[in-house]
Amino acid sequence: MGVVGQLTSARLRRHPARWLLLALGVALALTLPVVSAATGHLVASQSLAHTVEQLPAGDRTVIAAYGGSRDDATQRRDDATVRDGLSSLTSLPISHQMLFGELADADGVRFRLGASDTLPGQVRLISGRLPASCTPTRCEVVTSGSSTTPALDPVLGLVVVGSVERTDALLLPGTFDPGPAAFVLLGSDPDALQQLEALERFPRGAGWIGALDAQRITTLGVPAYTEISRTAADELALAVDTLVLSVPDDALLREDARAATSQSRFALIGGATAVLVLGFVLVA
Repeated sequence: MGVVGQLTSARLRRHPARWLLLALGVALALTLPVVSAATGHLVASQSLAHTVEQLPAGDRTVIAAYGGSRDDATQRRDDATVRDGLSSLTSLPISHQMLFGELADADGVRFRLGASDTLPGQVRLISGRLPASCTPTRCEVVTSGSSTTPALDPVLGLVVVGSVERTDALLLPGTFDPGPAAFVLLGSDPDALQQLEALERFPRGAGWIGALDAQRITTLGVPAYTEISRTAADELALAVDTLVLSVPDDALLREDARAATSQSRFALIGGATAVLVLGFVLVA
């Protein structure tokens, strides 16, 4: 051992606490940026997830919409194709829904006619029962938005069997939203309702609706998620005629930019604190 080594060893034996303080200071200075970066990433992820949950119902959804079809084989093929395409964007349940254009009863009362294959979980029964059957000539529905039963023309083949209150914001959201004050008749089989003979040529829209998957978005990162949504939109548009996929990419990118700014602030604070600690170590 040389002279320098002997002197260092002697100082360590004489003042061990000083060197322990130095070691702790260096360790703290090295750890702070890492902890700050991790904290910033966690805060950014939580902020993005919270923002997704606070978006209006129409903006926190993934919607694949088109003009619908009355053909059984086409309906089955489209359903399988769209559900497979949406699986890359959300792991949450997908609801198949449809909505006809505005109708009117014998007294001139205007109403809308729609359906959802997850209706029992989206409404609260007030009276009667939920729809149980739907054929091309007779389809059971429930009223929503009014306690009054419309004076329906028997030719329509619609039979009101109950009254409900909508409880799920994902029942007819976004492009399917008939309006908060609309009087709506609801069935439980979108494909069967589209085969109603009395409305064969009446305009309608159909589609598949799922909630935004906040966990998947934060896991993949917004840029990667929006790229996947663009790819899915292109593929579904080629596979299903006139189908349009709507994902709130712009809103997600804006919130991601805000989250990135917040994360960079944490990194800056961590770096500045590490510099101060190193200065303290040098003085010590």
